Amino acid sequence: MTRPIALLPILLAAGCGAAGAPAAGTTASEQAVPAVVEPTAEEEQLVSGYETDVETLEADLLSSFELAEGPDCDQAGELRDRICDLSERICAIADRHPGWSDVEGKCGDGRERCERARDEVAERCGEADR
Repeated sequence: MTRPIALLPILLAAGCGAAGAPAAGTTASEQAVPAVVEPTAEEEQLVSGYETDVETLEADLLSSFELAEGPDCDQAGELRDRICDLSERICAIADRHPGWSDVEGKCGDGRERCERARDEVAERCGEADR
């Protein structure tokens, strides 16, 4: 007859121990999903404000290219930098709150707007970072 204690090292070595098993009532895939770390009300307001500011700055950037005397490249560079800075602030908040899909989407949108602003300034003003 095999003694149960003699099997314990074999079971642990094979990965059948409790450390590798999912918690009772959950599957391994459910445990792999990070829990949403709820944002504070202040962070929600910041994200909303940053998003609105990015949209406004993007419109101002496009307007700076349509001046009769030609594009205002100094202003365009400043607007581009502000768009990118605010976009990264949104992404920093998203990084602190994994699983908060709303802000993750806003982060992606902000990064796209930043890239568009960089491309527009480079195309119309001839320099990527003015």
